[in-house]
Amino acid sequence: MNQIFISHIAEEASIAIEIKNLILSKFKSQIQVFVSSDILDNPLGIRWFEKMEVALNESQVMLILCSPLSVSMPWINFEAGCGWINKKIVIPICHSGQHQNELPIPIRLFEATDLESSNFVLDLIRSIAKHYNFRKPNVDNRNIKKFYSDLKNKKALISAQDVAPMIINSPLERTKFVIEDLRKLADLRNQDLAGRTIYSIAHLSAFAISSNEEEYRRKEYLDLLLQEKGQLISLAQRGCTIKCMISPSKSFERKAALLHNRLRLSELINFLKNGDACVLNNIDWVISEFGGLNIYIIDNISCFEGYTKSVEGGYQLTLRITTHDVINANEKIFERLFIELSFSTLRKWLKDPSDTDYSRKNLRQATINCLEDYYKSSYEILPAT
Repeated sequence: MNQIFISHIAEEASIAIEIKNLILSKFKSQIQVFVSSDILDNPLGIRWFEKMEVALNESQVMLILCSPLSVSMPWINFEAGCGWINKKIVIPICHSGQHQNELPIPIRLFEATDLESSNFVLDLIRSIAKHYNFRKPNVDNRNIKKFYSDLKNKKALISAQDVAPMIINSPLERTKFVIEDLRKLADLRNQDLAGRTIYSIAHLSAFAISSNEEEYRRKEYLDLLLQEKGQLISLAQRGCTIKCMISPSKSFERKAALLHNRLRLSELINFLKNGDACVLNNIDWVISEFGGLNIYIIDNISCFEGYTKSVEGGYQLTLRITTHDVINANEKIFERLFIELSFSTLRKWLKDPSDTDYSRKNLRQATINCLEDYYKSSYEILPAT
């Protein structure tokens, strides 16, 4: 009996069933496909574990659905290991942000494919035909469109699965994750980024980073920070909105920290005054004088909260979250706070109480006024030498 076993977690059952339906539509009665969450394969009252064991033994090919959530589950790796030990043909199917080169062992040992790839349907059907010595069935664009339409209608395909929060202790690793998530957003080349938003709460934002910081930063870390800045500028050029909540400060205990802050203030002022108009027209700024955690929300992809002890040390502890409910809640809090801080920023720093224009241009000018005031005050604390 020709049979395929689809390994998946409960949260991704609808994806597994759609792939099963795709295979059956192409190969008809030539093949059976076992999906444990499908009531047709595991009817009520059956000894499901025994049924699954039999299906696994009788299947010549295993398809393993791999997402950031599923590959962290022991059960998926257990089934993959069973396939490996029993010399099955194992095909990992990556989706929802899971990269093939980031698959864990033993799944990484097998040639994988990507569910979001435009060649996925054709590659999968042809591979199955080859493994079972079937004649290659016809696959036209209607088949491909229907497959992805069915997935979308069932909300089975999502951009990022919920995974357990990740604690990151290294500022280098934290910045690498930020860059990776910005690149994921940038890779949406065929989509309009005008409706996408990046939220940032930080001391002065990534736009204050410059190559002149080499005196204060290790070169490897500085190179990453400059990549982060470059990614943000590129996304803004493509229409992505970036909302920056910054917390400039006059209070620094050490001379090095004050000089470093002065350098960043100067860089950010120059960026706001002389930066590319296309970039600046997609960035909003507000001033927060109460500080706060450092947070990044990158288009529902990730959320970071940083705790810092020193200028050199950077983020001592970062919590990376990709849970949708948490991200959505943070976005709502950010939007509400951003509106309130917009009013206070304009009232205090625009220096024209009669001006009720809350435009992006006025917010930028108010931010410049604030930064210039803080820059001048830094010389009162530590005169230039």
